[in-house]
Amino acid sequence: MPQQNWPCVSFKEPLFLCGESLGSGVVAGIVASLEVPVKGLLLITPFDGMAKVAQHHYWFLLARWLLLDKFDNIPKLRNFQGHIAVVLAEQDEVIPNQRTMALFDALPERKKLWRFENAGHNNLPLDPWRPWWQETMQFIDQ
Repeated sequence: MPQQNWPCVSFKEPLFLCGESLGSGVVAGIVASLEVPVKGLLLITPFDGMAKVAQHHYWFLLARWLLLDKFDNIPKLRNFQGHIAVVLAEQDEVIPNQRTMALFDALPERKKLWRFENAGHNNLPLDPWRPWWQETMQFIDQ
């Protein structure tokens, strides 16, 4: 397949990225590319590596070897210099808390965790008027 030449896109700074669930892997890939000047990140129900999440759910299939894209987020975010806000749903049935905490623990120092005790993967309080949105935005904009 021929390589696509994309037009040059410029961004006004500061640029913040938000990734939810699988989107956290996309955000990590953008950060690792070093092509976009990102100031801060908001990661909602993120994970350390998709292979580990897949293996958790499909332990009987050796799922880690079946994935083409591993979304290995720890090495992609390890050198990020901005602030990272992480949202954890304590009743998450899709991304095990262990996978979110493994990522959080491996992140650089400029990080903060928001926990939602009674929330699952698909019922987080994501309404834009919730106070935690302002808290996370202020944190990643430091």
